Order: sequence, then structure tokens, then C-alpha cells
Amino acid sequence: MDRKNYYTIDSYLKHQYVSPLWAKDLSNLPQLLIQCGSVEMLYDEIVAFSKHYMRDNQVNKITCEVYRGHVHVFHVLFWISPGARVALDRSGKWIQQVTGRLGGRVKDTGLIDITHNGQVRKVYK
Repeated sequence: MDRKNYYTIDSYLKHQYVSPLWAKDLSNLPQLLIQCGSVEMLYDEIVAFSKHYMRDNQVNKITCEVYRGHVHVFHVLFWISPGARVALDRSGKWIQQVTGRLGGRVKDTGLIDITHNGQVRKVYK
């Protein structure tokens, strides 16, 4: 069995509901926060989606934080991973900004590179 058949049939693989990478227009989405590890199994798709969103959505921005050396769903390792604790803290602050508790729109948008100990290295807009 071909691996792609585990979650859908071949004719649906390029449907926007199966993968938002195939959506023609992402301009109606709200502000987004995506946090992923650099060794995340979906890393390439996450970065491609983030760039697609940045191209289509000039009003509501995306924040895509890439945590160096972290794996898929790394947040569950908060008890042993300083990077996971930083990610949880940053996501809480992001929610407060978006909901207006910290002043409205998120200023740190684009692709953000974060080291394993939580230092912000680069921001790609």
C-alpha cells in the first residue's frame, strides 16, 4: 500500500481540505502562530505553508517559530526541554497579544529561528 493512502484517496491529495498547501487563497484566515522543531517530520510542509500564507495574507500575519533541534510535538517535553518551555511561554504571550491583553497585533511575524535555549536568531519576513 502506498503511504499516501493511509489518510485519503489519491484523487483527494491535492484538495485544500486535505492539505492547505493546495488552497488557492488563504487571505480569509486569522493571525496564525505555528511552532515547530527543525527536525519536525512536517518541517518542509510547515515552512511552505507559512510562505504561502505570507504571500496571500497581508492583513493578518503569521508567526512561524522554528525551534532548532526539536522534534514533532516537542511541547510535551516541557519538563526536560528549555526550548519547549520557551515555546509555551511565547505561545501564551502571543495569545495575549492577539486577544488584546498585551496591546493588539503581534509585532514579531514571519519565519523566526529560535535556538534550543530560546534565543531568537533570525526573522525572515
